[in-house]
Amino acid sequence: MLGVYIAGDSGAYLNPAITLTNCIFRQLPWRGFSMYFVVPMLGGFIGSGIVNANYLTATDWFKSGAWTVPPAGKATAALFCTYPQHFLTKTSQLFSEFIASALLMFVILALKDPTNNGVPKACTSTSPLETRANRPPKDDQWIPLRLFFLIFGLGSCFGWEIGYEINMARNFGPRPMSYAI
Repeated sequence: MLGVYIAGDSGAYLNPAITLTNCIFRQLPWRGFSMYFVVPMLGGFIGSGIVNANYLTATDWFKSGAWTVPPAGKATAALFCTYPQHFLTKTSQLFSEFIASALLMFVILALKDPTNNGVPKACTSTSPLETRANRPPKDDQWIPLRLFFLIFGLGSCFGWEIGYEINMARNFGPRPMSYAI
């Protein structure tokens, strides 16, 4: 939510999957795709280095030696990226991630749709003749807060099982830093 508020008019393309979807369905120019793909990944990489520097003493105390990944008892690599539960098959992981990402994109597309005000027509109509064209424009200032609740809900539903990666930059970007450390 804060990233969207900070990014402002840039479109807040903090998730490469959202950028790709907007290039395909919302006429975002393809010439910007590579920048909007690489920069969030680089941000994830650098951000994980900052997280490591901030928690260096705590992780050294906690891990008592080598870095470990889940399902190890004191897995410290989970500070950097998501790890699914050890009992999930690759198919289950893919299916869960697909559902979570599809829900994310579906709701974002609905929130940004200028013809969808999020309220059933019966609740807003003063006349049976009113059309979508006559509705007032959407108030976009609440979209970041709505995205917060969406991602919180997705995390509540999918977080325990797969770590709800849904943002490649938040998971794949930090992996090289995790491996380097």
